[in-house]
Amino acid sequence: MADGVVTYRSRTQSISVQSSTEAELIAANAAAKVTKYLQHWRLMKDIILIHLPGVVNPVDMLRNALSWVLHHHHAPYLMGHYGNPCR
Repeated sequence: MADGVVTYRSRTQSISVQSSTEAELIAANAAAKVTKYLQHWRLMKDIILIHLPGVVNPVDMLRNALSWVLHHHHAPYLMGHYGNPCR
């Protein structure tokens, strides 16, 4: 999204679980596998990970109501007018 990498996976679990704790354990295992791939891609220089300070996190423009200051900071980035505002 806007010169960034987004990874997600959405599906039903392949087995029936007997408790929410067991379901969370299976979900954590799946997240660990994705993290392993991301680490490998980082080592191969296929992706670059950067730190995003909480104040200028681009995901805020999609999930939070922003003040006009943050809106004007994030809107051009979302429209593709600038590169990553956090660099």
